[in-house]
Amino acid sequence: MGITTDEIMEVLAREISMKIIDRSPGGIYKLKHNRSPTIVTIYFDEKTGILTSSLLQDVMSEKFKRIANDMWKEYMGE
Repeated sequence: MGITTDEIMEVLAREISMKIIDRSPGGIYKLKHNRSPTIVTIYFDEKTGILTSSLLQDVMSEKFKRIANDMWKEYMGE
C-alpha cells in the first residue's frame, strides 16, 4: 500500500489554500481557492510525476524573477 495521486494532490491543495472541486481519472484536477471564485486546472502526469498548470507556472516564474533580482542587487551591493 502506497501513497496515491489523490492523497498527494489533497496535500498540495491544502498547502496552497485551495480545495479540489473536481478530479478525473486522467489526472486532471480542478482546484478552487478558499477565498476566491477562481478555478485552477492542474494536470498531473502519473508516469513522469510532472504537474502542469499555466497559473502555477506564472506564479513560480514571478517568484523566481523576484528572487533572482534580489540576489543580483545583493551581489552588486545595492
